Amino acid sequence: MTTEERLIAIAKSRGWKPVSLGPDLPLAWEKGDKKAINSCYLPRYLTDLNEMHEIETDMSREEFCEYITHLKAVISRDTGNGASERDVISAKAYQRAEAYARIIQ
Repeated sequence: MTTEERLIAIAKSRGWKPVSLGPDLPLAWEKGDKKAINSCYLPRYLTDLNEMHEIETDMSREEFCEYITHLKAVISRDTGNGASERDVISAKAYQRAEAYARIIQ
């Protein structure tokens, strides 16, 4: 999954809907009264820890357990030596976003 695909998958899971503005224009996005002219203006889930924290707090217990399993796998891949509790607590936004994307696929 590319970073763009990951961003869009997460945005869709958070209620953002694509809106066509015309055949030759990029997709716009909307969520309630919020608008994004294209995916560049969606919330920055891949780089913003605050956005990822909001997602984490909205997860059910079961989703969170699955998410942590994937987060540990992402961290282990990145570090090459497993994932300690400290690594999980201090995980980067992109690692959290990748783990979340795995549970919503």
